[in-house]
Amino acid sequence: MAMTGGQSVSITDAFVGEGFEVGRLTDQSYEELSSFFNIIGGSYQNPLDMAGTVQGKREVLERILGILDVDESVDALVMEQSAMFGARQWKDHPERVEDLVDTLAGHIERSAKPFLMVMHPAHEEAFVAEVRLKFAERGIPVFASFERAAAAAARALPRGTRS
Repeated sequence: MAMTGGQSVSITDAFVGEGFEVGRLTDQSYEELSSFFNIIGGSYQNPLDMAGTVQGKREVLERILGILDVDESVDALVMEQSAMFGARQWKDHPERVEDLVDTLAGHIERSAKPFLMVMHPAHEEAFVAEVRLKFAERGIPVFASFERAAAAAARALPRGTRS
């Protein structure tokens, strides 16, 4: 799942390179996603480009996570969060980072599927280091690159895992 355009391709490349399969979702998932997903600048094909759909709305992210959680073709979830865009919002509205942390921590508590987050530091290294701590304190694994997340997942998850 990507929050910025084009990153879903990079996520896929990194995870496929480590032996993971990134296949189609179930027809039921596509039907549900198509009922609300903004495809202007986005896509609900796996991997998802969802920034234009989520737009910082907790309930929309929760809905997407819920759909993917019950999808039998998905064994694990990986989400990219742009630090470049996030930092701008989070500096002005710190409650938004707390809201995202709460949303993801809640999902992890309810789900049996592994969840990884990737947050590239971009030009916000110091700020992102602080933000990563907030995620880590709630048990949300955050990686600085797709490659690091994929390598860690390859060590921790069984071969044949689908994301």
